[in-house]
Order: sequence, then C-alpha cells, then structure tokens
Amino acid sequence: MYYFFLEFDRAYCPNRDCSALVVNECGGRGVSLKKCVCPNCKKPFCFRCKVPWHAGYRCDETGEIMDRNDVAFGVLSERKKWMRCPKCRHCVELVKGCFIVRCRCGVKFCYGCGKTVCNCRASILDYIFRFCIVIVVFSLLCLLFTST
Repeated sequence: MYYFFLEFDRAYCPNRDCSALVVNECGGRGVSLKKCVCPNCKKPFCFRCKVPWHAGYRCDETGEIMDRNDVAFGVLSERKKWMRCPKCRHCVELVKGCFIVRCRCGVKFCYGCGKTVCNCRASILDYIFRFCIVIVVFSLLCLLFTST
C-alpha cells in the first residue's frame, strides 16, 4: 500500500516541534535536493544534511558552531547572491565587470559557477561580450585612421 515511498529519498523535519516526514517526490535516489520547506510547519531545512536551513554555508560547514551572527550573515550572502572563494571560503561580491574574479587570497575563479576552471554559460557569454567590444573598438579605430 505505501511501498511506493521506499523508492524516494525521505527526511524528517528537523524542527523539534514538527518532525513531519518529507518525501522527495521530484525524483528517485541520487537526485540532489538541498533546500526544502516542510509542508507541515513551513520552515526551511536542508534535505541533504537533515538540519535547519544553513543559508550561505555548505553542508560540511554546518557541524561548526554557528551563532546568530553567522546565521544572519549566511542569509544576507544568500539574498545578495555572493559567491565564496573555492580556496579560502571568503565571500566575494561582483558589482560589475568580468565574471572571472580574484579573491583577496589571490585565487581567480568564475563568479557564475564558483570554479577555478569552468566552461559555464555566464563566463563564456562574458568572454564573447568582451571579444565583441574589442572588435568594435578595433573597427572604429581602423575607420578613424583610414579616413584621415
């Protein structure tokens, strides 16, 4: 009767006042689901590590002791869509410019995907856009010098 639940990943809500069973109905085992909202108490939690939602932090960082300031900073970094450096884990904000950014520790990484070497769409489109600008500027300079 309830055997169809066995093929889906499931977790219990970590809220001690709730503890409702939450089933990942979007896919079978191996489908990566991270942020989840309990349908019973409506509080977010991490489906992967089964703890209250740790905004701005990876699952392997949730074992560290976090106070209210850590949680508030995590929420802010998630809302502002800041990226973390893959080496030192400091937050970096891209205001404008190239998607390849340099952290204060010296590591260059893609702001679109967070990897040091990437082929993500954001980075490729950024390179194409910059290449087109160079061609347009070069063409304008050629026109300027050939017309005089």
